[in-house]
Amino acid sequence: SQNIFLSPDSIYSAFQLLYFASSGRTEQILRRFLHVPNGMAKSTMVGAYIMDRKYAQDQSINPQETHEIDSANRIYIQRGLDVRRCVNNIFSHEIASVDFLNRLKPTVKSINEWVEKVTKHMIKDFLPKGFLKANTRLVLVNA
Repeated sequence: SQNIFLSPDSIYSAFQLLYFASSGRTEQILRRFLHVPNGMAKSTMVGAYIMDRKYAQDQSINPQETHEIDSANRIYIQRGLDVRRCVNNIFSHEIASVDFLNRLKPTVKSINEWVEKVTKHMIKDFLPKGFLKANTRLVLVNA
């Protein structure tokens, strides 16, 4: 009774965000997964990502359009895990430090509220009760 819509572009942008926050082996794996050309600097991809998100945002507020397609990404990461300061500065609205270990229920509630907000109340209770555990370290959300 419900429709499910998957956007490859939206999923790709979510994994780009994860790539920007990654390092070491995880960064190498995501680089291959995203087909990042050898020699392309991460900063070049960051610039393209920001321009793409800005373009999408501008398109979504165009009053001439009869339809609207929005996408939002956010990484919820366990407080205390290391994220480079420059990544936190550039993506301050897309990376949230949370406490899965000690505040799991409020964190799940916060994630669900964010998804509901960015989807204009179309998606409610995105994460069902019991889906995340206290040992969760990172959640990548694309809505």
